Amino acid sequence: MSQGPGLWQRILALVATEEDDPAALDQPPTGPSPIGQAEARRTLWARGRVGSTAVTRHPHSTWFEADLSDSSGQIRLIWLGRREVSGVTEGRTLEVRGRVVRRGDVLALFNPDYLIEADQDPEPT
Repeated sequence: MSQGPGLWQRILALVATEEDDPAALDQPPTGPSPIGQAEARRTLWARGRVGSTAVTRHPHSTWFEADLSDSSGQIRLIWLGRREVSGVTEGRTLEVRGRVVRRGDVLALFNPDYLIEADQDPEPT
């Protein structure tokens, strides 16, 4: 008597997708992508400008949030356990990398790697 797949294999088949298979993933990007192309559960490398920042406090946790946008879209950056992230202020340009997650209707990166770009000073006259 032949048995079908076990319970564990059936559960994995229900939740597994092509994006979970490392062989099915595209090659890593060679540069930043538009934020508007971000997809949940994918790695994002993007460049944009910080629009707004906020600190969210709860009885057992605190986190710092910043909304990053470019001409194609917006994504929320969230640093858990932080009240501030030095240099991440409104109007600054950042390059970020991380795994995109969906929080309700919002796409977010938790604790992303980031690079703060130097401000462009106007040339002296």
